[in-house]
Amino acid sequence: MQTALPTDSSTAREWTRVWHLAENVRRENMPRPKPLKTFALRLDDWDAAVRQFREVEQRLLLGQPDELTWDFHAIVLHTLLAAGHALLAEVRQVGPAELAAGHVTLEEIEACVAELEQTNREWRHGLSEDELAAVRAKIFDGAA
Repeated sequence: MQTALPTDSSTAREWTRVWHLAENVRRENMPRPKPLKTFALRLDDWDAAVRQFREVEQRLLLGQPDELTWDFHAIVLHTLLAAGHALLAEVRQVGPAELAAGHVTLEEIEACVAELEQTNREWRHGLSEDELAAVRAKIFDGAA
């Protein structure tokens, strides 16, 4: 499913470039009888997309991100998570030979996916501002 993303600001254009990269990786990792690319090449593409995501994330989320930035962050993060889980599922089926070609271990891929999942938990926790305030008060004020 192709999502129409607004591109009327420099922030939107930057997130759109990262999203397109992540979306291409996701599409290439969808199950099919004969993959168009080898596993090693698809893994490299995913790794590059994750690194680009982290660069944009660090640059745009450290200030005062607007709602559009948060929307793009969620879209790209979930796209990369889906592609990462697809790669993990595939590597568990094909075994270590494919990993050797890419000079990577299963544990390294799992760690990268786990980092993305942690990012999702940190930024997309689902708590309202009131709930967050109550949690912060319990943690930092020592209230029971």
